Amino acid sequence: MDKSHGHRKQTLTTGRGETALQTRLLKELQRLVDERYRPALPAFDPSLPFNQPVDCAVRRRGRHFYIMAILETPERDGVRERFESPLLRLENTTGNWLSLAWPRHTGKWQTLAAGLTLDQALELIREHPLFEP
Repeated sequence: MDKSHGHRKQTLTTGRGETALQTRLLKELQRLVDERYRPALPAFDPSLPFNQPVDCAVRRRGRHFYIMAILETPERDGVRERFESPLLRLENTTGNWLSLAWPRHTGKWQTLAAGLTLDQALELIREHPLFEP
């Protein structure tokens, strides 16, 4: 029972066990990738000696939702490798609330804000300098 309202919480789920919020979250993150992050990617320059971003993707692991940078290594022995590195993480903490975090250089996640609605989280991603493409 939700003590603050005196009624049971109801969570709408979709066919794959996702809540309606999680389904919308995946769609909105994909829209951010398609409209904001991909267009900002520089062209790959094979002459540069460091890893370069070549694409972005949305990933989900349990209650965590990520925007990942896909990076490509410089060519070594005729081979270029790709790997993913996280740009940001949204966590579906409880019910319809989210927390927004970014990866620190230490490998730990730093929470920027918690208790956000989806719209608040998306606005923060669009406006905060940490999440610039």
